[in-house]
Amino acid sequence: MKRKTFKAFGLMETVLALGILTAVLGTSVGLARFSVRASADSQVRIVAYNLAQRKIEQMRQQRDNNWLTSGKSWRSDWCQTSTSQTINHPYPPVAFTLTSACADVNPAVPDNNIKKITITIAWSDRGINKSIILETKLSNWKQF
Repeated sequence: MKRKTFKAFGLMETVLALGILTAVLGTSVGLARFSVRASADSQVRIVAYNLAQRKIEQMRQQRDNNWLTSGKSWRSDWCQTSTSQTINHPYPPVAFTLTSACADVNPAVPDNNIKKITITIAWSDRGINKSIILETKLSNWKQF
């Protein structure tokens, strides 16, 4: 009995190996693209949160400066009803729209000592509108 020796791959083995290789490479490329997009989205969201936090801190500083320097009362102009501005950030190159709103927590009480600050940051990413909202409350700490 003579044994057959196979010295090379046949056509079926080659096609099967190329199919497996293509599937593995396609999945790897897809995962890499997803990872890069998720990283870029996270970077934009971090910048948006920092801009919102900076605006809240600016409003807190305006409130404190009104009391410390000019002696203005709690019902002064530091708490504007609503403002909007566009911020062009260099890296990542995104145009953010920052909207701030300030209102009484309980409008039924005429001399409310707590203000609700709402900061909304909006931007467009690949044609999809995205936004984040930060809220905080500032009290008339001089009264307490």
